[in-house]
Order: sequence, then structure tokens, then C-alpha cells
Amino acid sequence: MLIGNSAGLFSVIMLTACLYFSLSYFEYLKEGDKRLTKQAKLFATITLFLGLGVPALYELFS
Repeated sequence: MLIGNSAGLFSVIMLTACLYFSLSYFEYLKEGDKRLTKQAKLFATITLFLGLGVPALYELFS
């Protein structure tokens, strides 16, 4: 039970981080900073994968 709640909390935190990095991506894109644009896109992708993948794996193996 505790692990399930932790997976849900982790998912919410990762999806919030994904939103932050996505908004940062558009800000850096407007500024024209290629390095920060690339980093923000990478971190947005990673946090989206973690936010959706961890709970799915938990449900698959529980």
C-alpha cells in the first residue's frame, strides 16, 4: 500500500517537472539558446517517461 502511494506521488512530481521543462523549452526556444533548448527537451522527455512509466511498471508487477 505504501509503495503504491509513493509511486503515485512520484508520478505527480515527475509530471510537474515535465511541465516545467516543457515550458522552459518554449522559453529557451524563443530566446534562441540552442544548448538550453536541447537540455530542456531532453529532461522533459525523461521526466515524462518516468512519470508515466514507473506507475505502469508498478501496476504490471503488483
